Amino acid sequence: MDALLLLDNVAYARLDDDYVVAMEKLKTYNSDLAKWVEENSPQHWAMSKFAKKRWNKMTTNLAESFNAWLKEERHYTIFNLVMTHMDKFAHLACDHMGSTENWKAVIGPKTEEKLLENIIKSGSLPVYPYVGGLFKVFNMKVYVDVNLRECTCTCKAWQMAGIPCRLYPSLKPPCSNDHLEGLDTVE
Repeated sequence: MDALLLLDNVAYARLDDDYVVAMEKLKTYNSDLAKWVEENSPQHWAMSKFAKKRWNKMTTNLAESFNAWLKEERHYTIFNLVMTHMDKFAHLACDHMGSTENWKAVIGPKTEEKLLENIIKSGSLPVYPYVGGLFKVFNMKVYVDVNLRECTCTCKAWQMAGIPCRLYPSLKPPCSNDHLEGLDTVE
């Protein structure tokens, strides 16, 4: 087994139970490496230990993003730079709108495919309702909290992907479109 793959499993484990399993495998592979991981503040970088959202960001430097967008044009005069930016943005928006005309459903084909895949994976998982839109779903390993009001899940898959995780279909009938709120849709 590869040490880098084992470290990835530790870093990207979304549930505490998965983190423990990944750490056990790492200890079996190399106990010194596992000790080093434990001594280097996993609460700051391991997904299951890190309390705050740490995805959905391209960069924190807006100027860097803008420079990458207009790499060739950044030496233009202000007027030409602004006009080129508007033109590139208009083309991007038109291309996106043109591609949505081919969508067969109200959501994009890749999103629809992922939702259907999650529906198939969910099967018939045991669900226990709590108050305020909160449900406990047993995913055959641990109980996971799914909050329908906040569109979150303690497995963090919903927050990371932006679409309901595989636990969601066990809560709602597939004909409901509540889970589409906030996704790119075609009216």
